[in-house]
Amino acid sequence: QASVVTDATTNSSQLFFIRDGRARVAVVQLGAKLGAAEGSVVEILSGISPNAIIATDHLADLYDGAAVKTTPLQITPVQSAPAQSTPVQKGR
Repeated sequence: QASVVTDATTNSSQLFFIRDGRARVAVVQLGAKLGAAEGSVVEILSGISPNAIIATDHLADLYDGAAVKTTPLQITPVQSAPAQSTPVQKGR
């Protein structure tokens, strides 16, 4: 959600995405707020391609058409803990 900027006066949201080495602005429609901390992730309903590269750093320095260099984001998969079970005792 930190990549999305919402203008309260116009109630519009925008973000920067990267295309051909340049930052571009996309006006997006937001959906539900998701994530462990409410609002840490926000659903984008429309306004940008699902496979777009979203700018997440140096947002204050970006403007539409700014030349940018991208760095791949390293994501470590989260392993879920195995389910624990408790034996059930049958009645006597």
